[in-house]
Amino acid sequence: MKFKTLVFLAGCFLIGGFALFLGQMIISVYPAITHDTSVYLNAAYNLALGKGLQIDMTLTTMQESSRHYCDYMPGFPAFLSMFLRLGIPEGVLLKGIILTGILTMVYLGIWLMWEWTHRLFSSLVTGLLLLLFPPLINFMTYALTESLYLPLTLGLFLGLTIYFQKKSPSLKDFLLLFILMAAIPLIRIVGLLLVGIAGSVMLIRSLSQQERKRAMMEMVVVLTSQIPTLLVLTENYLKTGRFYCATNSAGWEIERTTRGYLAQLLLEQFKPDLSLGLGFRRAFSALPSEIVIGLVILGLIVGGIIIWKTRSRIRKGFESWASPSVIPVIFYLAGYVGFLFLFGNSWAMWDFPRYFLPAYPFILLLVVFLVDSFLQSWKHFIPQGLLYLSLVLLVVAYGQMTFRKLPEMITGRGIESAPIKDHPVLTYLQRNLQPSDLLLSTREPTLWYYLRRPVRRVQRIENLSCKDLQKPPPNGRMFFVLFPEGNYKGEPTSPENEAWFHNWISPCGTIIEHQNFNETAVYVVDFPE
Repeated sequence: MKFKTLVFLAGCFLIGGFALFLGQMIISVYPAITHDTSVYLNAAYNLALGKGLQIDMTLTTMQESSRHYCDYMPGFPAFLSMFLRLGIPEGVLLKGIILTGILTMVYLGIWLMWEWTHRLFSSLVTGLLLLLFPPLINFMTYALTESLYLPLTLGLFLGLTIYFQKKSPSLKDFLLLFILMAAIPLIRIVGLLLVGIAGSVMLIRSLSQQERKRAMMEMVVVLTSQIPTLLVLTENYLKTGRFYCATNSAGWEIERTTRGYLAQLLLEQFKPDLSLGLGFRRAFSALPSEIVIGLVILGLIVGGIIIWKTRSRIRKGFESWASPSVIPVIFYLAGYVGFLFLFGNSWAMWDFPRYFLPAYPFILLLVVFLVDSFLQSWKHFIPQGLLYLSLVLLVVAYGQMTFRKLPEMITGRGIESAPIKDHPVLTYLQRNLQPSDLLLSTREPTLWYYLRRPVRRVQRIENLSCKDLQKPPPNGRMFFVLFPEGNYKGEPTSPENEAWFHNWISPCGTIIEHQNFNETAVYVVDFPE
């Protein structure tokens, strides 16, 4: 076995071991759980119990139609339900999916960069960047769809890269592409964009090379792979009147996020924060602004001269950017990020780091590929040394940023974190709720996760009459648990809001108990039969 191969395998082994160690350290207590995770688990348990694809977190009105799992694609809960049926404990299952997702993402990134460049250094650096980039490792240690979606998207681009290298692809090649293209939109609906771009590049390439039979087979693969997604969307429409129900609980009517905010967010996510402990940053910050501007201009001039004088070699080094393996990645990034800039609004402001997440692995891939293209262009040891150093420093910077956040990650970031898990309202509910009581809340996923019982969603009730609410079963009470949320007007514990709620509920029932727990108001209402 060649020395280069041994180094490559050793590097992959070490990176994989580090990935498992880092992931296990972050989720040592329990995987990070969000409101979305709670919905996935609820649907997965109902599937495992044979109840169908439905949830127990419904609207205060239209309970039956809102039970249908329509806000997300069903792939992730269906995947979870397979293992829940086997009796695998929930915590073990989520940890296993998270660690497998991290490891698979890293290895597929290494493999894909190797197929693009056949350079040991670039491939291993790609794996380290995917592992240490703070937003990626942060969200990949949540129990979310990213654990499946990101490896699948990397797998599709890797599959395309290998597919394009073959003059006569086999039935196995088409079958692999079919499986990946079918699975991706079932995990996240935005996967339709990826499948459309990948399929278009395949067809255009085959038709341009006069390979009509191959193009026909590709068209069959792309179209038939989307039949499961079409069936899911059709079922959604028949049961809810909408093909896809995703929105936020606060509604779409609020103001839109500015493009400048999103650009700033992207910049902040990727800006490396490096500290070598040598005082360079402090010394640089002490320089007069005129000197800093002058150094920047000088650097641009020198860089421009070098690029101009070596333009023919640079052009040759960048020829691979026009390959059918790289073009789909560029188009996917342009389409996905462009979509967010066009349609993003402020309800998702806190979530946009996650919404941008499907693009992040490919941005990192293209960054490494860009540096590698310059390495192919500039053979002199000085520019090559600087390029190698830039990638090493980028890995170190992202590693430092991640390790600074480790204490926060380890102690909990989701609804399983101590401030929520130890909230006094949960203790109160566990002691006082009876099976016949009806529970309503502004944070229905949180209460379902801890209580594992149906929860009605309190949303915009100022636009409803209390007579529109579902009544509790005989001898049952209604528990309103009002956390401060965007889907509920005002502060729940304020005197003004308490007075409003009393007036709102009085035509229908009697408040027999009212307590405030920190920022959360609880009303126990007796509805006459």
